[in-house]
Amino acid sequence: MTTALDTLKRPVNRMIRLGVVFAAMGALVNLVPFIGLTELGRLLLAGNTDSPTLWRWAALVVIALSLGWMASGVALWLTHLADHRLQSSLREAMVRKLGRVPLGWYTDTTSGAVRKVVQDDLEDLHHLVAHHAVELTAAIVTPLAGLVWLATLNWRLALLAVLTLPIYAVAYG
Repeated sequence: MTTALDTLKRPVNRMIRLGVVFAAMGALVNLVPFIGLTELGRLLLAGNTDSPTLWRWAALVVIALSLGWMASGVALWLTHLADHRLQSSLREAMVRKLGRVPLGWYTDTTSGAVRKVVQDDLEDLHHLVAHHAVELTAAIVTPLAGLVWLATLNWRLALLAVLTLPIYAVAYG
């Protein structure tokens, strides 16, 4: 079922999807520093303070932080660009439409009602186009990938993490 919002976003869907791909990559890469810190902790606790592996993990943490932030930044840049293009085309269409309405329509319609449609309603689209898909992707990918990583470390810890979710839901409710 196609909603009005889907129809409205159709011209910029490709950019939004590409932003979602970068958001997912950024979310995955942003987990690498946690993995690196875990490995650094293991090496340091084992007393390997001069190990070349220690420096490789430290470098990986820094590189992963940079790449993750860049991927997330590109994701938001793409979706903000999509938002800008969509709002621009919608404003142009509204101006064309408002230029063709009979002058009597302006007498019956307040300037506040016109302003609400032309400015306020379009601004409300900003979050839906520029942020929603990117933030939703990161909110899904990050915990799922973290849970997978936790399961590779220790399946009991992963199970404990999952079992705390109902407790959290009850406490939050």
